[in-house]
Amino acid sequence: MATIAPVLANTIAPTLDVRADDPAFSGRAQLLIVNGTDLVDPNPRENTVGCINKVGKVIPVSSDCAVFEKQGPGPGYGKIVSSEGNCTFGNKLSPANTDSYYGKDSYAWFCGFTDVRDEAWRGFLEDEQYWNITGSPTTYLGTGNLFWVFDVRAPPAGQEESFAPMDLWVFYYGGHELYGASGHIQVKMWWDRVDLE
Repeated sequence: MATIAPVLANTIAPTLDVRADDPAFSGRAQLLIVNGTDLVDPNPRENTVGCINKVGKVIPVSSDCAVFEKQGPGPGYGKIVSSEGNCTFGNKLSPANTDSYYGKDSYAWFCGFTDVRDEAWRGFLEDEQYWNITGSPTTYLGTGNLFWVFDVRAPPAGQEESFAPMDLWVFYYGGHELYGASGHIQVKMWWDRVDLE
C-alpha cells in the first residue's frame, strides 16, 4: 500500500478544473478506491486498495466489484446508480464516521432504495450529483462542494486482499485533524470504464 503524501485534501491543484463537461465520466464503470490525494498519480492501479460493491461498501478487488452507471444530466455530471439503486452520502441510516472529529456527522456511502417519507429529504437523495475532475489523467470523481477526497478505515495489516466490507465517507478536515482519524486513510474514487473494452 502506498504512503499517503502530506497534501491537504479537497483542495484543487491549479492545473486542474472541476467543470462538469468531460465525457470521460459517462457510461458504465467500476469504482476503484485509490490510496492518497494525488490527482496526477502515475500508477493508480498499483495504488488501488479496493473497489465498491453494489450496496456502496469498499471491498477487495474481486468479481464482487459492482458495475455502476452514470445517469444524466450531461457529460461529466450526474447521478451514480448501481443495480441496487441510487448511490448517496445522504442516507441517515448509514453509519456515521464517528472516528472523525470533523466528519462525525457524515454518513457512509450507500447504494439502494431508501424508504424516506420526508419529501424534501427524498428529493435531496434523488438529486445528489457527482462530477469528474478534468485535467487529471485518471477519471476521479467528486461530489458536493469540491469534495473529491474520501475517508475509509485502513485495511488491517496482512488483510489488504481479504478485508471485510468497509464504509466510505466524504473526508472532512480542519486544524484539529488535518489528515484524518487514526487508523483511516484518504482515498479517491476512480471511474474505471468497463464499456470501452
